[in-house]
Amino acid sequence: MPFLGGIVKNQKFIFLLSILFLLTFTIFSDEYAIYISDGYVYNDVWGSLTKTQFAIKYDDEEEIFYLYSQDYLTKGWIHYSLDDIQTFRNALNKYIEWEKTAIDNKVTIEKNLPISILNSSVSWNYGDEWYFGSGLSTYFSFFSQSEERHQLVIFSNKIESDSNEYIDFKIDPIYLDKNHVISLLEGISEKSMKKVINEHEKNKKNEDLFQ
Repeated sequence: MPFLGGIVKNQKFIFLLSILFLLTFTIFSDEYAIYISDGYVYNDVWGSLTKTQFAIKYDDEEEIFYLYSQDYLTKGWIHYSLDDIQTFRNALNKYIEWEKTAIDNKVTIEKNLPISILNSSVSWNYGDEWYFGSGLSTYFSFFSQSEERHQLVIFSNKIESDSNEYIDFKIDPIYLDKNHVISLLEGISEKSMKKVINEHEKNKKNEDLFQ
């Protein structure tokens, strides 16, 4: 994983478009965002980090969570159970622990977080077609940009579509700073998730009154 430098600016239009997709593009009518997180991806053209967003979504009909991410061509829904969400939280907490250790000892390191691999299936939209695959592993890594800046990296292996071996999917590494991790951890806490889900159920009941 290369050492990454500064953050490219002046991407406001693309960034606003990504927010619109995160809020509106869904597989099923019962899917909605639990939390939308800021982060960065590495841009090979500019050789630096650029802003991105991803979302933790929930389908209350299927009772399944998704990590939703997108790039210019692909939109992916990685399927997570409630137990997977707890593992996700554990990884965020471990990052916070390691970040303090790295700061206190003024060290840099790149290392995968322990016991934090999520194995799941994924649905994705590529162009105008839908694909499905299994055997996707989501990994969490601790990555030091410097002695003062340490990031959590979320990435995955590459898998092939069940229907077309030439179509594949992976999570392009997402880089999160400490403030992103703390905010995400709060956003997917049990308390916060229950609040969002209860509010969504309340709104659905209100809508059902007007048929």
